[in-house]
Amino acid sequence: MEEKSCSSFPLTAYFIIITIFFL
Repeated sequence: MEEKSCSSFPLTAYFIIITIFFL
């Protein structure tokens, strides 16, 4: 459970950065 949370943290940040960059 803890490993999944750690992997989801950077994944969300990456998605937000890409979205802003694409905007």
